[in-house]
Amino acid sequence: MRKVARGQTAREAQTLPEAHILREAKNLIARDEIRATVIRFATSLDLKDWPRCRSCFIDQIYTDYSDLRGDPPAIVNGDDFVELRRRALSDLLTHHVSTNHSIELNGDEATCVSSMIIFRRVPNEPAETAFDTHCIYTHTLVRTSDGWKISKVKQK
Repeated sequence: MRKVARGQTAREAQTLPEAHILREAKNLIARDEIRATVIRFATSLDLKDWPRCRSCFIDQIYTDYSDLRGDPPAIVNGDDFVELRRRALSDLLTHHVSTNHSIELNGDEATCVSSMIIFRRVPNEPAETAFDTHCIYTHTLVRTSDGWKISKVKQK
């Protein structure tokens, strides 16, 4: 039996664990939704499902691919971001493997750091022309009325 803390009624003592359980359940659900968004983004690239890809992002996205391409960080329109992916991947077969999702929640914002292995190859070309990479992605997401959306992408 749980003891009642000073200044606390017996009823309040009984409901505290329920409130804690509810809060933790909401956090677990949020983490699962965030993980699903990051994986949906990766999978959409492999499937070349551009509307699905676009659904993962807010309208203005902070991007930082400076470690990969040397491009300076930028704020880009979500449609333009997806169009750049479409053009870059149109002639490639890809497979993005997203793992080790470490998620920090802060109200309606979250950070997801994950490991990504990206296999790329040109169809009908020799295997030695494949271009495979490993990177660490840091995605910042915001909770919207349509679920969690990516607002920042950093690839390292």
